[in-house]
Amino acid sequence: MNEAGVYLSFACVGARMSEQLVVRMATRHIGLDVLGGEMAYISHAHTDHCAALGGPLPIFCSDVTADILGLKSAPEEKKVEALITAPAPEMPPSDSIKKTKRKRKTASVSPSASSASSFRPRRFSYSKRAANGSLRIPIPDGVELHSAGHMLGSTQILADSEKFGRVAYTGDFKMRDGLTVKGAPVLSCDTLFAECTYGDPKVNFPHPNDVYADMERWARQNKSAIQLWGGYSTGKAQELVKFLNEYLDETPIVGGRAAEVCEAYVRAGVKLKWLDPDSHEGQEAMRGPFMSVMAPHHLHPMLTGRLAAVHRRKVLSVFATGWALVRQLPVDAAFPLSDHADFNELLDYAKASGAKRVILAHGDNERTAKALRAVGVEAQSIESLDPQQTVLKIEEGKGE
Repeated sequence: MNEAGVYLSFACVGARMSEQLVVRMATRHIGLDVLGGEMAYISHAHTDHCAALGGPLPIFCSDVTADILGLKSAPEEKKVEALITAPAPEMPPSDSIKKTKRKRKTASVSPSASSASSFRPRRFSYSKRAANGSLRIPIPDGVELHSAGHMLGSTQILADSEKFGRVAYTGDFKMRDGLTVKGAPVLSCDTLFAECTYGDPKVNFPHPNDVYADMERWARQNKSAIQLWGGYSTGKAQELVKFLNEYLDETPIVGGRAAEVCEAYVRAGVKLKWLDPDSHEGQEAMRGPFMSVMAPHHLHPMLTGRLAAVHRRKVLSVFATGWALVRQLPVDAAFPLSDHADFNELLDYAKASGAKRVILAHGDNERTAKALRAVGVEAQSIESLDPQQTVLKIEEGKGE
């Protein structure tokens, strides 16, 4: 194998896959949803996967993700080589890494692995990330990006490796079709690195059409009230706008970051209708029993109480999230509309992929691995990996 190979290195120093995945291309390192190395990959536009945005590293991702994040392509006259100059950060001492609240088995990091991954995600507000002006570069040779079905623009990675055969990394994913994005395709592979946020055998999401039907029924039963529909501003809010447009023929009030992302969805070809709260049309709509889509943290009694007093009308809060299936939420109604895979989808993906080995992250990894092993899948948590055995050499040009 020549020196142009691509290397993946997984250093098990954190509780989340986004803190552990780094790709090494020749003598370069690529952070997968982390800040670190010499170039970075962002799987989708949710904040917990955007640690590199706003930092000094050149970034690659899907076109839609770049648009949502305001990520600009590097000028053509600037060679990519000139952008990839920052040295990989040094691995912090193991005793300096803070323990997470959840107890986890953590592997030690060998010197050979420490040079490839030592990065903890940093969080930035959207405005600060955009202002810092990160630049986008083309997808590296040897790496394919495929839809992850999590939200518009979300991707999975597929590549060939020397040691573990064909490798797939799902990032956050789901296989069910939504109103704004199709479900993720199964990537045939030998080794699967998979998200397992809802990797509990007890979690089985209903079919989205059944959830939409329940949401429609509830909305029509409460049509005389102001309805505040809570969904994360990036991804879920747009799904809710589409639902209100199609199922209820309603044009909701949407502002702030959620409206910005709606505009990116429209540019990508998704038809959405919403009203700016400050527009004349928005002000007119709010004279009656309007509907609004907003971030979940706005759904609190203080806001609903103030709106009820101003509009002299009943105000109801609704939250659409997969956590509605497993938690009691402080809202008037909650529906299990999730953009993640449940346990059965994870199981189906693992079997359909043909993977001989499944490595889990983004959830209660040990518990999910045990449940998958019980039904015949060779699974393990990413924390259980031996760092000395987690370097994958990927041939350039094999990802086509």
